[in-house]
Amino acid sequence: MRCLIIQNRIGLEGRTRCLAEFVRLLNDLGEEPIIVCLAFHDPDIGRAFGLSGLRYTLSTLLPWAGVPSAHRPGVLVTNLLARRMIERLRPDLVFNSNNTWAFLPVGPRYVHYIHFPFKASLRYMSRFNGGVWKSSASFLKVLVREETPPPDSMFAANSEFVRAGIEEMYSLQAQVIHPPAWDGRLSPGRPDLRRVTTLGSFHPDKDQLEQIEVARRMPDWTFTLLGSPAAPRYARKVQREASRTPNLEVVLNPTKERIEQEFSRSSHFLHSNPHEGFGIAVVEAAAAGCVPVVPDTGGVREIVEAEELRFADVDECVEALRGSTGEAGRRLLIGVQRGMRRFGVASFRSAMARAIGVPSEADHAMQGVSAAT
Repeated sequence: MRCLIIQNRIGLEGRTRCLAEFVRLLNDLGEEPIIVCLAFHDPDIGRAFGLSGLRYTLSTLLPWAGVPSAHRPGVLVTNLLARRMIERLRPDLVFNSNNTWAFLPVGPRYVHYIHFPFKASLRYMSRFNGGVWKSSASFLKVLVREETPPPDSMFAANSEFVRAGIEEMYSLQAQVIHPPAWDGRLSPGRPDLRRVTTLGSFHPDKDQLEQIEVARRMPDWTFTLLGSPAAPRYARKVQREASRTPNLEVVLNPTKERIEQEFSRSSHFLHSNPHEGFGIAVVEAAAAGCVPVVPDTGGVREIVEAEELRFADVDECVEALRGSTGEAGRRLLIGVQRGMRRFGVASFRSAMARAIGVPSEADHAMQGVSAAT
């Protein structure tokens, strides 16, 4: 089975973690895919996620300046250039992790793994609310035709929130395949330490400025903001505001070791993007013993079901943090951790194996039980 994988950027992000685990699944099946992209952070796509020895061919379609994100024109450029490669190589399967199927040709079987629908991003992402980006969004809505996907397409969403968006915007059915966010380990909580960690790319969509406002209202707590500067100008603004907030530290481009260190010594994890498709970092932090406090919207609601840990504004966020210390915090964290199996690597592998038409490890185990009886 010849497999081609499409993703505009390979980097330190949730999509790339999913892609790396999918490559590992293909490798276990004896397949070595071709990955096509515009830019990559590291040619070893598994290194940042603790996955070694992955076998694949990484092909950059053309030099691409800057840091293209999941919702900029780089996505469309990738699909346009990948179209030519698909027509030339004629793969059996295309795994599309690019959030849109626009411009992809008829021919192969497709698995479209959607983290946030492209046109939904034009509606909800803050960058498209004004200026040149608003004009760009209007143009893209006319340019991009997604009404009819290629034949033999299967759609998967990384959360129920995204699945519902796909159905609403495109009248297409998708199954939910949660990202491989949990590695099987759980740590007890430390809800009385009053240390808050956040992790996410520095971009207006992630709303680190709101997190700084929360920190200013809680001077007896310590806050650490971790992430890569996806929007450098915004990252500098966050740094300036942080310099005026004594109980807050900003760490750009943290190492995997630094992230794990902060998770292991924090009491809480704060997430502020109200339109997050899923939220891998929320799962990772909760598994590491941090009480997660998240918006009362988006895909993170599926991870954090307790209303006491969700907020709609800064006041509610402060209330949720202060109210989840002590025994209440331990109880609430245990409730979140009980649902971790849904977000495990094994669940992701089994679901993706079925999506590409290969029996999963769980299916093989059930076949063995049937044979024995």
